[in-house]
Amino acid sequence: MVVCGGVGGLSYYNSTQSLQTQVELGISEKAKDNANYIEELEAVASHEDIQSMDWELQRERLENELERLDYLTLAIVTPDGIAHYLDGSTLDLGDREYVQRAFDGESTMSEVIISRATNEPVMMFSTPIKQNNEIVGVLIARIDGYYLSSITDTITFGDTGFALLINEEGTF
Repeated sequence: MVVCGGVGGLSYYNSTQSLQTQVELGISEKAKDNANYIEELEAVASHEDIQSMDWELQRERLENELERLDYLTLAIVTPDGIAHYLDGSTLDLGDREYVQRAFDGESTMSEVIISRATNEPVMMFSTPIKQNNEIVGVLIARIDGYYLSSITDTITFGDTGFALLINEEGTF
């Protein structure tokens, strides 16, 4: 009985370690993908046309960038919290955490939220726009909120295992 218990315990330990390693590798790869989104957005925000805070120059640059990048849309948020979208619409996003954090100097990604513009689940990326080291606006990008589902869909455990993401509040 002692031998069987020992073998069972060792098997449990080894399978747990293997599972943990597999999860960490999958999450690490997806974290690199998110970092790429942020780096792309920061590169766009550092362009002279974007830093000018001249909407016509910004709009032309953003339209060109949107063709090249994998975002649903791009927008500029002015210091009053108003987002100016490529389609000509505006929306007050000054109360959104990802906008506030960017105005505080931090590039960030939101949790899955319901977009005020589309009423669909989305994830938002934001980065500050700087002129002479002063934050003069925020560049935001929207991606499909089901992006996280595509992450979990690629993580499998054995033949029948699957992954779920749970946020701080315990929401799946």
